[in-house]
Amino acid sequence: MRHHVTVRIAASPADVWAVLADVLAWPTWTPTVTSVAALSRALDVGSRYWVKRPGALPAVWEVTDCVPEESFAWATRIAGSRIAAGHRLAGDGAGSTVTITLDHTGGLAGPLDLLLGKRIRRMVDVEAANLKARCET
Repeated sequence: MRHHVTVRIAASPADVWAVLADVLAWPTWTPTVTSVAALSRALDVGSRYWVKRPGALPAVWEVTDCVPEESFAWATRIAGSRIAAGHRLAGDGAGSTVTITLDHTGGLAGPLDLLLGKRIRRMVDVEAANLKARCET
């Protein structure tokens, strides 16, 4: 499964990055994350975070790519599958455009997507909407 959502935000890329990169604060602005704990250094390739989402088992997410003020991606392994999420932002004159992607791959990805795909896609959409709301207030 691949899902992506793009949202335009009336805030500078630096301001959006400040919210997006502060992973530990995500529970304060999106209901899709209930708690986060850093397991290593600040947001950078190789950093790991313990993330709890509503109705899901906690998972450890590892940063696989990070370009400050532009993008970061992280991934986790769950039940014989891999979930990778990307967060990319770009200035667009008066604000920013943010695209959040989610890729679910691996041997059990298909059956899991049948069971959870709609819920997972909804979480990505809610995360993008809440990022917009947080950055525009």
